[in-house]
Amino acid sequence: MVNLKNQILAIADEKGYVLYLLVASLSLILYLISSRVILRAISVFFQKTSTQFDDILLEKKVFSRLPLLIPLIFIYNFKSLLTWPDIFDRILFSLIALIFISLIGAFLNALNEMHLRSNFSKKISIKSYVQVAKLLVNIFGFIVVIAILAGRSPVYFLSGLGALTAVLL
Repeated sequence: MVNLKNQILAIADEKGYVLYLLVASLSLILYLISSRVILRAISVFFQKTSTQFDDILLEKKVFSRLPLLIPLIFIYNFKSLLTWPDIFDRILFSLIALIFISLIGAFLNALNEMHLRSNFSKKISIKSYVQVAKLLVNIFGFIVVIAILAGRSPVYFLSGLGALTAVLL
């Protein structure tokens, strides 16, 4: 990765826009490779296994969010070389956080589906617990994304939310 970074820097010394085009095209190639090749390899591998949990992960499309994450992390690694306003860094990092939040939500859906297909679902229902967990993940994720976009600590917004709750009670 360091060698690739040095070669890209050598090319970009002549013309500044070449670096932007190169990073954008490499991230597009990474997205295409990860969405077409890696996801298909994962699905073929999981279909050959005898366990049911990995099939449910494929049904609930947990892994379909990963190809979006790979090019964003690639671009984020080159943020020191690319000169852009600070807001673009925050937008990029908030997009990564949103993908992680959706990945956790899809994983919770897969856990609920796995429980529904088990024998324990007739005795105990965990659907409400999964919904509460998804609600907490989404609320916390929303606070984190807003904090990233504002350039503040999430603790700042959580303390404000706590003060608002105290006033309302």
